Amino acid sequence: TGDGTTFNDKAILVKGAATPSAVLKNNEIIAYFNYYPDRDRRIFGSIHQIKSADNGQTWSKPVLVMIFNAPHLSLMPFSPKAVVLPNNKIKLFFLARKKDEDQIKLFAAVSDDGIKFAFDPSTSLDLEGQSLTSFALTILNHKMLRNFKDMILY
Repeated sequence: TGDGTTFNDKAILVKGAATPSAVLKNNEIIAYFNYYPDRDRRIFGSIHQIKSADNGQTWSKPVLVMIFNAPHLSLMPFSPKAVVLPNNKIKLFFLARKKDEDQIKLFAAVSDDGIKFAFDPSTSLDLEGQSLTSFALTILNHKMLRNFKDMILY
């Protein structure tokens, strides 16, 4: 319905998409997800993006997200969570593991266009021995609120 609280039509936007996160930027819905396509194993599990400029009536095809200047990761980035910053850039948080490390960590990258991201070395978070496969994140008064096992405010 038009009130934004009731959804009648169900549809698969992207077959093989998992762990979605969406933001609204400049009147476009931008969704990020891990992509597990049936045919192309080269991009299996990578982070992709789709957009809608008409309130979700139509969507773009999946586009591969590129993260530049990231440390060598032995585990492909997964579980993307996006936020629009006050400067209108998109910050994409994701989980990954650096080469030669056992611990999965939280990393982030920033983008103007939502597709090409620059790695943000200031947002690397050691999760203190917690075993994670997913996480929830939001911005509250410019502080990071994470939901792992408990709600923790930083």
